[in-house]
Amino acid sequence: MLYARKPRCEVMMKRLAAGLTLLCAPMVTAYAQATENEALILTFEGRSVDSAPYYYAFPYRIERASLEHRKLYFSRHVEGEGKRLFVTDWDPAAAITLDSDAATKVTDIDLNRINFWRRAYNTRLNGLIAEADDDKAERMNLWLFADGADTAVKLTDVDYVYDFTQSKDHRKVYYTARYGASDAAKGCLEELSIDEGGSTRTRQLICDDDPAMPARINWWSSLRADRKRVVFPALKDGDRNKQELYAYDLTDGSITRLFEGHGKSWVGVWRNWGGETQALFSADRELYRHDFDTGETVLLRIFDQAISDYALAGEGDTPPILVSTETSFETKLEVLMVGPETVDVLSETSIPEDAWLADDHDGTVFIGRFSPEIYAAFEMLTVSPDGTFTARDAIDGLTEINEQLSQCEVERVQITHEDQSDASPGIVTLDAFIYRPRVPPPLPDQKFVITAYYGGENEFSTYHHLWCALGITTVSPAVRGDWRYGTAFANSNDREKADAPVRDTLAIARYLIERFDIPDPRQIGTTGYSHGGWAAVRTLSYPGPERLDLGFAIAGGGFYDLPAVVDPDRNGATNIHGWFDKEFGTANQGDLLRFLSPSQHVGMIDAPIFLFHGERDTRVSAEQARAFAALLAAQDKAHRLMIVPDQGHSIRGPEVWTKIRQGVLDLIAGAP
Repeated sequence: MLYARKPRCEVMMKRLAAGLTLLCAPMVTAYAQATENEALILTFEGRSVDSAPYYYAFPYRIERASLEHRKLYFSRHVEGEGKRLFVTDWDPAAAITLDSDAATKVTDIDLNRINFWRRAYNTRLNGLIAEADDDKAERMNLWLFADGADTAVKLTDVDYVYDFTQSKDHRKVYYTARYGASDAAKGCLEELSIDEGGSTRTRQLICDDDPAMPARINWWSSLRADRKRVVFPALKDGDRNKQELYAYDLTDGSITRLFEGHGKSWVGVWRNWGGETQALFSADRELYRHDFDTGETVLLRIFDQAISDYALAGEGDTPPILVSTETSFETKLEVLMVGPETVDVLSETSIPEDAWLADDHDGTVFIGRFSPEIYAAFEMLTVSPDGTFTARDAIDGLTEINEQLSQCEVERVQITHEDQSDASPGIVTLDAFIYRPRVPPPLPDQKFVITAYYGGENEFSTYHHLWCALGITTVSPAVRGDWRYGTAFANSNDREKADAPVRDTLAIARYLIERFDIPDPRQIGTTGYSHGGWAAVRTLSYPGPERLDLGFAIAGGGFYDLPAVVDPDRNGATNIHGWFDKEFGTANQGDLLRFLSPSQHVGMIDAPIFLFHGERDTRVSAEQARAFAALLAAQDKAHRLMIVPDQGHSIRGPEVWTKIRQGVLDLIAGAP
């Protein structure tokens, strides 16, 4: 991926890393350095693909932009050094061409070797404050990546930082933290203070073991701070379906609950709007305004699509806001003016791409646009007082890159099927992208790969374009459980309904068989990462009447023995018990967990499986993959296990991914 999106709970962390390849038969070199890097060449069924262009042809990822302070942080691969962070001064009024030779390198850290999550520029420390770790094991803390510094400085010492925000003057940073290896551990709201000389200190404001705090502080949603208070998220009873917002009073330490989510799929406060008198927050598709003086909360609007992002589109404490809402196939951009009881829509437009609102200042918004056909397009939007806006290109040189890297014919389809199960019956309509090779092999030799979970992204995926380059068709659907279709759809795969996305995947396989006249269902396989790793293997081992005799599965970072996940004394340790309880069930639901475990249905598996897992993964223990591979071996089931050293749940690095993907290709090529 070229860019940095805002975190959407675990979803962002489970997407496969970027950096795949270009069509060639024979091999095509699209970038001069690529010919020197044999380690990044992949082969499949007589085709050879050089993956280097996807890493090096446009080797930049936008990490953070600050329109106000005219700084742009980006990362790029440096030969022999890995992925490095750079900062450059920039003029938002002019299109730029990123040039690492003219930029300042920020620390000597290889970003492929750490987790490097949400980031914010701090003027007092002259650098990025980032959620990061030092060994890919997800012991996330706040670190300072100062401009021109050789090393990063660790600012906090906790077991996990969920999210953070800064005061307007950047003297204070507020963050939610955890003390313990799992989200079942104690959570706290804390403050980082920065003095005139740049030294820092931390203090706890309140923890959830305090009788005054009635909910658990262990959630990834945003925070908001002004001089009087900090608004932060918490979970009632630690339940992810009971999201709440609280305000901590900085003068007397009191706690006030602002909002109870009532089962909404996502509750989050909007930063930097409203001054000290009011705030905006959203819950699912609903937008609310809260008045701190009266304590009154008003529902302003219910959007017809899921809220994905927002930016300030003017000056002052209560400026207009640019809001993006999305489905799999489009993004709607609306400029809204917030009133006491309602919002006025000043302008609206729809675009077929996904949108990332990267930064905003005084009516200017830096936006990235992405689609399955477009690698990236960055624009600067200038918003007028009437809500209309003009757009101009912000970064030069992307048109040629888009043409170079796009290797698929992409089709947007809706697939409808009837779920006849007792758990989740009804008619289901799924949005999906079909990525077809421009030069496919003969039909009997074609392979089809379905993303079993976390699909339907309206963004450029090097994974799909690699597979097209190699002659493989991929299908990326938004199955039940996707967050973009409201609470009911997002929660339609919880616990007893956990197999809903598996039945969706099987329905998509049947659609492909009919649509493309596929002679053998074993030409179709599944793929997924984390939750998707479970779904990919579950589809092969599914014991229901809808099962199909599919040909292979690709599973990364997955879990296969569900009772072990909730048992701290067994091999499935996880740091996201709350998420697991919501999706699959608690320890006292042993029968359900066993039924949902691929390890309990190994006898149903009659196709090869490729398992890969980061050795340092604390989100899903690598022992899940090792133990499942041992079960497969004991029953003579074809499989391959790859434990990736020095990597956690987020696997990064061109050479690392090339080895994984070649292993996947070898398994698919050898599948009967």
